[in-house]
Amino acid sequence: MNQKLTEILENNLGINDITAVSEYLIMHENEIGDLLKGLQGCSENYLKNVGWALMHVAKKDVSVIFPYRDTCYDAAMQYQDERILRNLLFVANALFEISDNDEKRAHFELYDRCIGIVTSESYAPGTRSNALSILEHFCQLEPDLSQEVAIIISTIMDYASAGLKSKAKKVLKSLNL
Repeated sequence: MNQKLTEILENNLGINDITAVSEYLIMHENEIGDLLKGLQGCSENYLKNVGWALMHVAKKDVSVIFPYRDTCYDAAMQYQDERILRNLLFVANALFEISDNDEKRAHFELYDRCIGIVTSESYAPGTRSNALSILEHFCQLEPDLSQEVAIIISTIMDYASAGLKSKAKKVLKSLNL
């Protein structure tokens, strides 16, 4: 992996810096896999910045992350740290947007992980919202799951933030129950 990039990601970065890093990653997509594989034992800044940069890459061109999707999904399953989890779930959702049904089925373990995130008050609303987006994909894939997700959404509505409630209402509407 590029040592200079590693050093940059260790710092406190602003939006302009992250934009530059994400542009670099789009042009050097082979480094994305190295970033995802090298997260264990990294500093808080590094985790936060990698997640933030990957989210920006996904917003601009998620197809450059697609070859590393298995590593991304594995990281979303593994990490509890919200500095990166929220953004990994955002990237996973963006990858699901361009994946076929067989690809989504191959990563069905994310369904249970996202259920756990959505139902846990220990996660921030943004993290839970990104998990809801992934659950929506699974419900489109397997409509029988829609009732379970609807019940889960109804249980969180009383204590959810305004943003999470808004996302939950959109997901409920898409379930066509």
